[in-house]
Amino acid sequence: MMNDYGTQREQILANARFMLVPSTTHTASKPTDLDVIVYGQTGSFTAAVMLGLTPAIQGPEANTPDSAMHKLLTATCELLNTFIPKLASHQRNIHGGGVFDDDLIRKELSSESHRKGAY
Repeated sequence: MMNDYGTQREQILANARFMLVPSTTHTASKPTDLDVIVYGQTGSFTAAVMLGLTPAIQGPEANTPDSAMHKLLTATCELLNTFIPKLASHQRNIHGGGVFDDDLIRKELSSESHRKGAY
């Protein structure tokens, strides 16, 4: 099975951008100087999100570079899961699975959908 490492890398970076503060070396409002690297030697590889020259998020060691990337993706997902609040009082179910916060949907869309009988 072929992995799409570009997509995996982009998701790792998206997760990291959401959590990390901007680097002190520039004035951007988002951490834009992020990159993903894999380092190590035979049988012991580590993948990390780098903020400039500083490791910001590091995955556990793995046997291959591919596995190290996968473990870093899992690590960023698990870390992000600790910070993202769960939907609560205004939670609505989506037909087919998933939920959304009714308060965050544009009211124009909600009232227009009701007029056209979208529900």
